[in-house]
Amino acid sequence: MHIVTSDAFSREKLDHMKILGARLEIVPSDEGRMTEKLTRDMIEAARVIAKKPGSYWTDQLNNTDQIAAYHRMGEEIWRQTGGQIDGFVQSVGTAGSLRGNGEALRRNNKRIRIAAVGLSPVTRASRS
Repeated sequence: MHIVTSDAFSREKLDHMKILGARLEIVPSDEGRMTEKLTRDMIEAARVIAKKPGSYWTDQLNNTDQIAAYHRMGEEIWRQTGGQIDGFVQSVGTAGSLRGNGEALRRNNKRIRIAAVGLSPVTRASRS
């Protein structure tokens, strides 16, 4: 598996993907920050790789199947908690998982509070 990622993501996440056998294409960030430019650069790197024979691009940012999968996860969370949820907090990358889980949970209770958590560059640097 060839994954396009960046040094803007945690070292632990990158190391975990490598341990599982992934080949990483690391796109450099601006001081560990996720920016629009970094996202565009990562998309372009993936597009180049996807042109190679035998490649398949999952196109994470435009893949609607991922939202459907997270809807199912949100429904499972609702069932397993017996609907006893006031809030849902999740760390985010592209936020697709937060969106899908949040939509499913809110279908069951519109008053559920949804919160996204991300690491700041300062926090990320101090963890390295």
